[in-house]
Amino acid sequence: MMARMQRGRIASAVAQGLLALLFCLWASGAARAQSGPAGFAAACVLALPALWFAFHAVRVGLGRSPAWGWGAKTAAAAVVLVAGMAVARAPRRGGDPLGALSAFRAAIGTSPPPRPSMLVPGRLSVLPRLHLAGTGHPATREVFFGRPSSVRDRGTWLYDNDESSPTFGTVVIDCTHTDPKGSAWSSY
Repeated sequence: MMARMQRGRIASAVAQGLLALLFCLWASGAARAQSGPAGFAAACVLALPALWFAFHAVRVGLGRSPAWGWGAKTAAAAVVLVAGMAVARAPRRGGDPLGALSAFRAAIGTSPPPRPSMLVPGRLSVLPRLHLAGTGHPATREVFFGRPSSVRDRGTWLYDNDESSPTFGTVVIDCTHTDPKGSAWSSY
């Protein structure tokens, strides 16, 4: 009976130690994915369960806490809470600028129209919504016309509608701010 309890204690300590490591890696990834205060805040939120798991794993390993007592149940609740937060923060439809750009370019295809509005309702149900979080630009479906080299940081779509241009039919994001990876939105 005693050996069985010892195995349960070791299994609990190892499982919680692995969860601590998982949350540390998740916190590190969150800090790298977002720059500035948002990345720091995400890392801190994800580091708290890691610290709790590590603390509880040591207590269980030393025999100061039952293997699956209130500490383990609290830790499981933390996992559910953080997973729920991750689901709540998942990008919503239209929230991915590069996905919207890909959809727009796919609709244009090899026969670009003089105006993007001609894609609706044929190839697209609506023009893709552009939302560039953290740039100060409001979400929009607005399209300005010009060459890809004439970016003015409007936070809109920029479409080359000049049929004599070698870049006719090209659509870019009219924004000079950088994405989380450090590239200008207009460079895609």
